[in-house]
Amino acid sequence: MLSSVRRQAAVLVATVAVFSLGLSALGTSGASAQTTPGVTSNSVKLGLLADLTGPLASSFGGVAQGAQARIDQQNASGGVYGRKIQLAVGDDQSNPNDALTVTQGLVQQQGIFSLMAESAFFTLVYKYLGQQQIPTVSGQPYDGGPEWADPSSHDLVDGAGAQNPNTPNLGWEWLIKILKADKITKLATLANGFSAASVAYANGIKAAAEAAGIQVVDEDNSLTETQTDLTPNAITMKKSGANGWVGLTSLFSEQALMTALHQQGATNIKAVLLGQYAGALLQPPLNSIDQGTIVPFYYKTPEISPAVGGQLVAALRKYTGYKGGSPPPNLGYYFGWASAQIAITGLQAAGKNLTVNSYLNGLHKQAAYTAGGLQVPVNLAQIKQGTYAPAAAGNCEYALKVSGTKFVPLSTQPYCTPTDFYKQ
Repeated sequence: MLSSVRRQAAVLVATVAVFSLGLSALGTSGASAQTTPGVTSNSVKLGLLADLTGPLASSFGGVAQGAQARIDQQNASGGVYGRKIQLAVGDDQSNPNDALTVTQGLVQQQGIFSLMAESAFFTLVYKYLGQQQIPTVSGQPYDGGPEWADPSSHDLVDGAGAQNPNTPNLGWEWLIKILKADKITKLATLANGFSAASVAYANGIKAAAEAAGIQVVDEDNSLTETQTDLTPNAITMKKSGANGWVGLTSLFSEQALMTALHQQGATNIKAVLLGQYAGALLQPPLNSIDQGTIVPFYYKTPEISPAVGGQLVAALRKYTGYKGGSPPPNLGYYFGWASAQIAITGLQAAGKNLTVNSYLNGLHKQAAYTAGGLQVPVNLAQIKQGTYAPAAAGNCEYALKVSGTKFVPLSTQPYCTPTDFYKQ
């Protein structure tokens, strides 16, 4: 789905400026009188904020199951220092107006210790969480907001590496390699106009593409989250002469554009959907029109690494009743699993004396974090200095292509932006 600005994923669909909720005016009585909310001698409660229903559920249905599977797996081995992990789930229903209310419920009614953020609208609630001293982690922050890369936001830890839309031109070299290998010479971009991050990433890709000799012929930043008819967008893209397009919005919107392009006879325009490892691409009706679609993804799927990706699938089957196979678990399961993994890593690193400070300090000492082997190593001690840029764990992504009813890896090795790129 959304690219991810590095985590693609996401490239978010959140509307930041439009839905400024006046957080400073909300009740912010400060930290709870309890020293460590959500923590007892034998339990710790984590919260999850995600878009589980509504239009964005096409990307995020499975986040809660993925998180629960990883937590159940950990609890089966005794939890962390004798504490069993409890999960409180908050669904913002893909509605920015509900995000704060749901988050307040997790903090004030559920009494969570830490939040796992997999919502397109997290950027609307992080200030409230900071006021309440609730640390937040994410396997792949879907909102893509700049707060994740802000050195002052010590209480936000992004397990895939900081994404910073304020430096949008930095780090897209890995994507250029994929575009060139697929012989895309005239590029179109599709972004969500209400998301500052989505538009910034589109601008960054344009700059990187043009520097590499790829012409950007159509920049479409007009998308809304619930738009279903993209016929005008498809007509414009077809007329532009593009032979490839990059999606930086939700799978919901990208499906609509693929359908519209097909109806317009524009079957020669190749799709590159950042982060959209989704079973829907392998099923009717999309499967008849999306052959050859490239899906960059931050995590090792079973197709890329049967051993690593297979462990996630096995845990889903064991703890959630997941029946797949084919189609594979979509990106939501991976995001949920990865969010739980970084939260568990923080609990382990904190030691027996679990506090907000010991949790965050433990995470920031992780010099080679891999989400349990799912991604390339990320130095969580450095991400706040802007070590990593848009769209990838450690500024690397794997890539798969839709072929028949399967995802086929372009390579079992990730596509990366070299570290010396940052010295330019």
